[in-house]
Amino acid sequence: MPLFTERTQLEKDLAFKDSLILRALEAANHSALTLRQCYDQFYVLPTERLSAVLNHSIPATLEMFSGNTAFGQAVNSALDSAEFGTVRAPVELPSNISFDGSQFIVALPLTEEPKPEIATEIDETQTELEAL
Repeated sequence: MPLFTERTQLEKDLAFKDSLILRALEAANHSALTLRQCYDQFYVLPTERLSAVLNHSIPATLEMFSGNTAFGQAVNSALDSAEFGTVRAPVELPSNISFDGSQFIVALPLTEEPKPEIATEIDETQTELEAL
């Protein structure tokens, strides 16, 4: 039994094409992950600081949002059409940020109450730490 199967040139070229498609999808997936991480890191700035940055130059902020949205939609479209990956790039502002036509309004984000099992685990950990 041979160690490998001979392939035709067409089979080799099709496999090469598939490897390039996979490489491009991995790059798109990396872009989606990077955009998500940047989004998550930026929008946790304290409210006053976030508002100052967004309102420092409205035209620049709007241009940034427009570019990020277009890029995110293109990345998401590529990933969706290939049914590749699970992370998608964010393409909308967080729900606590709005634009009234002249400035960005940053409301305090809604905070969720800790789930009971998490609160219990935190209490138990705190008790253990105090015992030390």
